[in-house]
Amino acid sequence: MSVSENDPLIVNNKAFKIKTINCRHFLLLPVAMLLFFGFVVQFYVISQWIQYVIKREAQLEDAGSTSGCLLSNTSDPRYKSFQNVEKKTALWQLYYMLSSSIPAFFVTAVLPSYSDTFGRRILFIIPYSMMLLKYILCSLIIFYEWDLIWILLASSLEGISGSYFTVFSGCYSFIADLTKPGRQRTLFITCFDGIQLLSITVAGFVSGYFIEFQGYFVPMASCTLILFCAWAIAILFLPETLQKENSSDVISVFTNLKRTVDFYKSKTFSGKRAAYTLLVLSIFTAEMAGSNRGSIEMLYQLGKPFCWPSQKIGLFSAARHAAQGFAGIALITPLKKCLSEVRIAILSNFVNAGSFVLEAFARTDLMLYLVPVPALLGRLTVSMSKSIMSSMTDADKQGSLFASITAMTSICGSAAPFLNNAVYAATVSFFNGFIFLVLAGFCGLGFTLLLIYAKTQTFKNDMPKIETIITNG
Repeated sequence: MSVSENDPLIVNNKAFKIKTINCRHFLLLPVAMLLFFGFVVQFYVISQWIQYVIKREAQLEDAGSTSGCLLSNTSDPRYKSFQNVEKKTALWQLYYMLSSSIPAFFVTAVLPSYSDTFGRRILFIIPYSMMLLKYILCSLIIFYEWDLIWILLASSLEGISGSYFTVFSGCYSFIADLTKPGRQRTLFITCFDGIQLLSITVAGFVSGYFIEFQGYFVPMASCTLILFCAWAIAILFLPETLQKENSSDVISVFTNLKRTVDFYKSKTFSGKRAAYTLLVLSIFTAEMAGSNRGSIEMLYQLGKPFCWPSQKIGLFSAARHAAQGFAGIALITPLKKCLSEVRIAILSNFVNAGSFVLEAFARTDLMLYLVPVPALLGRLTVSMSKSIMSSMTDADKQGSLFASITAMTSICGSAAPFLNNAVYAATVSFFNGFIFLVLAGFCGLGFTLLLIYAKTQTFKNDMPKIETIITNG
């Protein structure tokens, strides 16, 4: 019997086994949080070090300061020099991020799917090892003040392991192995995303003061030590969660690639393809709006009219991420009592668009500090869409599902920096907030996609048969 795209969506009807959650499984939190913390701090270190090098090469007298904000005469040659520094910094940040995200796209399209066969631990050990090499190299680059081209080489080391995209896939597959589809999985994914944002909050808060008082080398070396601790925990103590009963057979790279796109085109998923497509596109729009937001906000805040130092940039980053993190953890339960997952995602897009519009027209510190208020629910779109998609998917295809999602996310990791930095460089001289209106447009597109999903798809809450295994692993 054929199945229509308009038929009710079944969560999944294949029996699968999950492990009982024990203390060792919570090691996922320090393993992931240490990575996120170190990644954010090194991001701010590298980004601001790039601008420092460019200003030094331009032989500006105050090369150690954050910007040329003390210059008010727009016809002054030095004023134009500082504008050129902003543009060149945006371009080098673009090169830096593309050198990682382009190779990461190809890796994330394949590697996470193999975790359905070889287990989830490979999604932590491989990227952590390559990122540790990158951090060591970046520390040497900063200490010896090597040419900027070496930063691109270091970033590519991270990219060939899939970067943090692979780690995200590992985290969500790890959670899917341990939780029941539906409300429990939604709660765990949302709380994980909230804790992730809180770790980013602490990192953003610390990074500004760390850079201001210690320069660039000490923070970068500290990030290397932090990542080494996460790498050691992952190798020595992190348990495997994939059950043999849920594992798939060894398949070729080509077949593995095919598995990641089957959700959106294969007849096997007839009746669900439209839902998968709308949801993954909603993730795409949300990531295009948010994945490079911190980088473009930093450039925005370094320039006129704000001219913020490192401490204020860190405080703002901390405020926005803390608001989103606490909202995810504290509000998900009451929101779930009132709204469905898709309606929460729709609301998230709406309020996030408002935060971007406010940021675009902010001209005072107060207006900018109000941005985290409408951004409170801004990241829930991604959590809700991932949870719905995971609940629709069988246990032996969770790795392939998150491979398709992380591949889409890695596309955003390449496209968002390219778009954001190019638009910012082109509009900074006449309207430096224009890029935030573009990002608000992505939120509007995601809002529309989810409305279409809500109107055309129905969700039948038939829970699958689940066998729980009591295990020490």
